[in-house]
Amino acid sequence: VSEKENALLVFPNPSYNFINLKYQSKENGLLTIELYDITGKTVYHDEVMKSNDLLQLQITSDQFSNGIYTMAVKSLNGQSYQKVFVQH
Repeated sequence: VSEKENALLVFPNPSYNFINLKYQSKENGLLTIELYDITGKTVYHDEVMKSNDLLQLQITSDQFSNGIYTMAVKSLNGQSYQKVFVQH
């Protein structure tokens, strides 16, 4: 991954019980993690401090209805998005 690239990986897809997030970038600092439903409503929001090249999170997906969601990772220098399907 080059200094200008950010790599966002969300898995498994579809998600049954958990959504795993891996975000790789050279940039450290405060990140905003959000999950949007199909209407654009924010259904999950968290802020985390990233202090090395790789951030890994696990989010319980039991609280979300079946459907298509968009995972967003936002930093001061940009945003990364990935679709995730939740299925129970």
